[in-house]
Amino acid sequence: SMGTARVKNEQNEDGLLFERLLGKAWVAPVFFLLFAIIYFAGFVFSDDVMEGLDTRMEFHLGKEPASEKIADLSPENWKRYLGGTPISGFRQPKYFPLYPIYAFTTFHRYLGWRYFFATFFTGYFTYLCVRGLPLKRTTAALAGLAYASSPTLLTFVYPGQEGKMLVIGLLPLMVWALYRIIDTRKPIFTFVLGAGVAAGIYTPHLQMLYYALIGLGILFGVRLIQTYVGERDIRMAALRSSLAAAGIILGLAVGAAGTFPAYKYTKTESRRAGDQGQGVTKEYAQSWSLHPEEIASLLIPEFVHFFKPQDRQNLYWGRNALKLNAEYFGIAVVFFAALALGRIRRDRRVLPLAVLIAITLAFSLGPHTPVFNFFFHFVPGTNLLRTPGMIAFLFAFPAVLLAAMSIDRLLCRDIDLDPKQLLPFGGTVGAVFLITALAPESVITGWTRVFWSDAASEKIQIATANLPSLTTGAWLALLWWVSLAVLTYLRIQKRIPAQTLILALLPVILIDTWRIDKQFLKYVDPERSPDPDVLIPQTLGTIESDAGYHRTWVPAGDVQFPESVDLLTVNYHEPFILRRYDRATVRLMESLQKGLREPTYKLMNVLNVKYLAIGAQRVQAVLPPLVGPGSTEGKVSLRRGVEAVANERGTYLFRNQNAQPFFYLSGDPVTIMDGDQVLNQLSADTFNPITQVILESDPGLVVTPEVSFDETVVVESFNARQGEIVLTVNAAHPRVLVVCQNFHPYWSAEIDGEPVQIHRANYVWQAVVVPAGEYTISLIYHDALAQMCRWVSLISALILVGGLVYFSRPRPNDQKQVA
Repeated sequence: SMGTARVKNEQNEDGLLFERLLGKAWVAPVFFLLFAIIYFAGFVFSDDVMEGLDTRMEFHLGKEPASEKIADLSPENWKRYLGGTPISGFRQPKYFPLYPIYAFTTFHRYLGWRYFFATFFTGYFTYLCVRGLPLKRTTAALAGLAYASSPTLLTFVYPGQEGKMLVIGLLPLMVWALYRIIDTRKPIFTFVLGAGVAAGIYTPHLQMLYYALIGLGILFGVRLIQTYVGERDIRMAALRSSLAAAGIILGLAVGAAGTFPAYKYTKTESRRAGDQGQGVTKEYAQSWSLHPEEIASLLIPEFVHFFKPQDRQNLYWGRNALKLNAEYFGIAVVFFAALALGRIRRDRRVLPLAVLIAITLAFSLGPHTPVFNFFFHFVPGTNLLRTPGMIAFLFAFPAVLLAAMSIDRLLCRDIDLDPKQLLPFGGTVGAVFLITALAPESVITGWTRVFWSDAASEKIQIATANLPSLTTGAWLALLWWVSLAVLTYLRIQKRIPAQTLILALLPVILIDTWRIDKQFLKYVDPERSPDPDVLIPQTLGTIESDAGYHRTWVPAGDVQFPESVDLLTVNYHEPFILRRYDRATVRLMESLQKGLREPTYKLMNVLNVKYLAIGAQRVQAVLPPLVGPGSTEGKVSLRRGVEAVANERGTYLFRNQNAQPFFYLSGDPVTIMDGDQVLNQLSADTFNPITQVILESDPGLVVTPEVSFDETVVVESFNARQGEIVLTVNAAHPRVLVVCQNFHPYWSAEIDGEPVQIHRANYVWQAVVVPAGEYTISLIYHDALAQMCRWVSLISALILVGGLVYFSRPRPNDQKQVA
């Protein structure tokens, strides 16, 4: 009977039931759609949203009408955000294809759908890529499920980094298109590649896309060499190179509006730019690398562990400050990928993936290998970035493809695997798991002695507290590893049919990854967090009823305000903040930690801070003397010109009457050419922010300090979105008009139609020298690069869509072949 079963099995291996089920084109996308629905069922079938740190919990966002959201699709130039931000050179998430969903829901529900579709894209595009290798539909579905369920992807939910997830999901599409260009040389795949690159730009996580392009370059380079060695045809190599380059260029052209202005801004104006910018040193660039401990966690994710969001427990003892995700992509993928590496000489598909894994793994280790050092010095853009560990998806995805190759061989009628190879390979790794499970403390002690001899005592304490989790993880890893080895051996020996192998692999893949993924999926009911106008109506009403232009400072981030409030700072990481503005506000925070003293007060006035909002738990440490916690009595003076104006739900609001107006005239300019000296002078005893202004260039006009009470500045129009300001100024004497928004080279000024210079004032702001008399002063923001790139993006998008439509049409030859 065993022999009869074996014969029947051999006759049906290539005609798997799953192959027949997946034969219809619609089945695979529906399969991955169902997976995403099941995974995010708590979101799809409720009004809950996912908790994410970077996306924060400002549930009032996105409640405006759909018409306003649609109108927001038009390009914008400037925003009053953080002292004034050049949005023309900023990220452009509203041009990602999923944005129409946002018109009909709130911001956090929209983010949830981005997580959802990122997971769907990851699975389905991996399916397409594996099919293009070419491998079986069953193998492709299993590989897509493995990658879509991997913690490499899904643990980014809790950090709130859906942009990273979308790029991870788009990578398989780009690799599939690149491989099809090499294999078929059909133009349609050039346009598919361009679509993938363009979508990646508008995710809009440019660093992840940058890494994805590096990965594409490595794969293409190795595969091009392989094809040339086999064909010895330079024309075919040139054709493949041209088609691939055209796809990348087309994608960059479609994404031009979100790429080139942002790159220039990062190089010239952001806090990463300049001699004192964060992007200068290699130490900054290689910060948040992976370390040997994270690489060991690719086998046992509990080895170095992470912060567990569900339990709010930190078990991460690695060398970074914290760990809010996991690079783990499943023990099954590691097992079968390692099997595939044994065929690197016999299967030409293995080498490009192996090279990609080796380079990106070494790159992710930052200071531990010379690879990152090479990229830092010789690959443009690397020195502007940080977090090399983000490249982990570039060794996770090729590992999935390698694993798919091994599984596909096991599903064939003729299996060319030698079962003797399993013993040294599986036995060695299994022994490591067993030793770790039996003696976890000895393993950690030995590890730190060999790889991290100077580990801090507090890290060792966390590692010790992590020992129970490490033990559990090691036993589970051993269980899965032995199970995979036994299943593979049985399949090689034809003791089990292919379909049994598939059914056995599914729970191993899903359970192994779910035990990590579930830690990072936390649902929140937004209705339990009232909007600011409900939570703090008096505070918000006081600020919004103030008709003048001013800023509000929330030093500790205890209070949430809608976007209508012009905030001085935000309580989250903003990588694109202007360099000088960042330094000035950091200086203000450092000064405030010593209390509301004179240097703090002066800098607050200079930075146009009229309102200060602080939570009750921090208020005594920041603003002594202060209104008592139970006080409801009104305006208690803190110092001259500062008064408490609201106190509700643990939020104190103070009004600073001495804050400089958004637009004002100064008659006492001081010229200091050095920026560092200017920043220091702003809080010096000799500086008077009410009467003086510090310029960093010669005003070119004698400004008299004579006092006149009939001088006025009237705002005729202020269109921050387009970057247009029109003022009517009446000056009795020559004056310096100070505009309290960030100095930026794209602003120009005119007095009665005549161009004049804009000076840098008070380290961060703008200033125009005005002669005596009444004038109309216009300030206009113009980003020529962004304007050109918008046209390039529009025209290129039309070409992309046209190319996809044209080249996807059935060809006469195709119809004849079908007939």
